[in-house]
Formats: sequence, C-alpha cells, structure tokens
Amino acid sequence: MSVYPIIWAIEHAPVIDAEERAILAALVTKGDFDGCNCYRSFASLTRVACVDRRTAMRKVKAMTDRGLLRDQLDPKPESWHRLPADKRPVVREAMIPASFWSATQLGEINEAREARGRAPITPFTRPELREAPPKKTRKDKGTKKSERGDTETPGDGVTSSHPAEGLQDTSRGDSESPNPPMGPSDGPSSSSVGAPDEPPAPAAERPAPKKTKKPSPEQIVMERPDATDDEAKAVVDYIEQQGTGTPEPIRSLTRWIEGRDDRDLARDLAHVRAPESPAGSLYERDPGAYWKGVNKGYRGGTRAPLPSREEYDALAALPQDRLAAVVMGDAPPPGRAPQGSVGRRQRESDDLFDRAMERALQREAAMETGD
Repeated sequence: MSVYPIIWAIEHAPVIDAEERAILAALVTKGDFDGCNCYRSFASLTRVACVDRRTAMRKVKAMTDRGLLRDQLDPKPESWHRLPADKRPVVREAMIPASFWSATQLGEINEAREARGRAPITPFTRPELREAPPKKTRKDKGTKKSERGDTETPGDGVTSSHPAEGLQDTSRGDSESPNPPMGPSDGPSSSSVGAPDEPPAPAAERPAPKKTKKPSPEQIVMERPDATDDEAKAVVDYIEQQGTGTPEPIRSLTRWIEGRDDRDLARDLAHVRAPESPAGSLYERDPGAYWKGVNKGYRGGTRAPLPSREEYDALAALPQDRLAAVVMGDAPPPGRAPQGSVGRRQRESDDLFDRAMERALQREAAMETGD
C-alpha cells in the first residue's frame, strides 16, 4: 500500500459524488503503489464505503466506463491466487495519470515496476482523465411544490361542492375568515357545570400483573408419582441426600426434580416406602446386584450415595483395602458408554464389577475363618 494512490483517489480523481470517492478510496487502499492489484469483494466495498451492494456495483461499472478503473492486464498477485476459486474478485487497476507524479516520483515508480516485470508508466499508457460529468439533477427540480391545504381533487366519498359561506382556499399569510370569530358564550358550557376549579379525577391505575408462584419441590413430587404429603417430603429429603453424584451440590431442588425422570422419582418413592431394599435387591441375597442397583444413579458414570445411615456407618468401618475392593473392585463403576456400544460396554463393566465383588466376599470370608 502506498499513500500516492490514496491521495489521488481522495483529492484528484474525477469522481461524480461522495459514493464514488469512498468506493475508489476503498479499492486503492488495498492496491499497490502504482494503482495495480486493486481487488476487493463487493461485500468489503459495501462495508468500508458504507453503501449497499447494488450501489457499489453500479459505481464501479460507471468508473470503469469513464476510464478511472480497468480490469488489470498484468499477472494477478500471489495473494489473489491463494483465495478459493469461487471467492476471487476482479483485479482492477486504478488509472492514475502519469502527470499526477513528479518526474522524480515517476522514475522511482517505474524502477519498482520494472523489478516486478511491469511496463513503465508513460503519458501514453496513463493519459489524462476527462472531467467528471455533472451530477444528475432530480426530475422535479425547479417545479413549484404544491401548497399545503385543501386540494381540488376530493377523496373517496367526499363531494366537491362547498357551502357558499364555507372555507375558502387562500394563499399563505394574513387572511380574513368569512366566518365571524366566536365570542364568549352567554351561559356556562356543559363541561363547566359543577365544580370548575376541581382537578380532573385521576385515571384508574392498571393493576400490576400477578406473579405466578413457582411450585415447591414437594408439589412437583406429588404431581407426578402417587405420593402423600409426608412421602413427598421424604422423597425430597432423599434426593437432597443423594446429591448430584459429583462434588457439585444441587443448586435448585425445584429444577433438579423437574428434570428428573418419572422412573427415577418412582424408585425414590419406592425407597421411601421400603427403605430396607433400596436397590431392588437385598444385600444378603445378592451383593453384586445390590451394589449395581445402588450405583445406577441419576447420572451415568457416577455412584449414588448409600441410601441409609446404617450402610454409611458400615462402609466407614471397613479398612481401606476392603473398602476399595467393595466399592470400586477391579474395574470402574458402570458408566456412560459412547454411542453405538452402550450394551456391550455396559455388560463388560457389570461383569467385571460382579467378579470384583465375588473376590471381595471371598477375602472377607477367609479373614473371618482365619484361613
């Protein structure tokens, strides 16, 4: 980019209006020192020159027809070739006259053009440009505007006849009305009867819209499963004890319960009604099924907390090695598998978990017998 083409576009180019000047300046800003390699998309021209797309296209065509611009004959720049084929705009050359530069400046420019393989600029290749044609005037310029007031053409449903003593169309200025001015009335008007000095009654204020009260977590539980008031409170307490399955706490119980699945709420209600079998299977009957039922919580891949205080205490009393074997086993807990392999991955995780539980029970039995 060179400052000479910009100075020429802003101060010396024979443009018709400000829109052509803005578009021409936007083009040469991205061009070379001699006016070559001026290419910009019409989207960029509309943004920089603050005109619409049709105006930019029309003005570029007009300046091309008058000789200010032309399609470049020299090879295109490398930056233009790097653009996608469907995104390459037309490369134009700003026809800055040779007389615009001084002899010294023109010599330096021709040396730089020769280094780039371009022909030198001469008065023959860059002649003088013609003056811009006068800007087109409006078609209604010089015509007298219609005076304001009643028009002679009546509208729909209005007759053109006026009473003899009616209003007359007069020119602007002081005029005499054919109707005498109205004087003060002899009697009081209907609006002044009563208390004329009293202020008007204030308009009735519109009542503020009533705010809808959000339902409580207990009400949401009672709307979905068939639960009593006490059972709904117990379900909410149980859900709050379970938490999110992550270190993050439940921020809003109402939203959490609203997003909870109906089957999960039904299981929560079943646990409240029968807390001795929270996982659908007793621990003594099938420990593996019990732990798998507990660990299939609201979120896949996380372990729900134990449902009763007794089991919390029993788990806390275990040594660390047995605790890891019982809770984690030799495999991670059943988690959320990628799409397309849910069944196989879940079964493999469940099988590993079952085998880890069996080994933990065998070690526990061996420690009790002393073997």
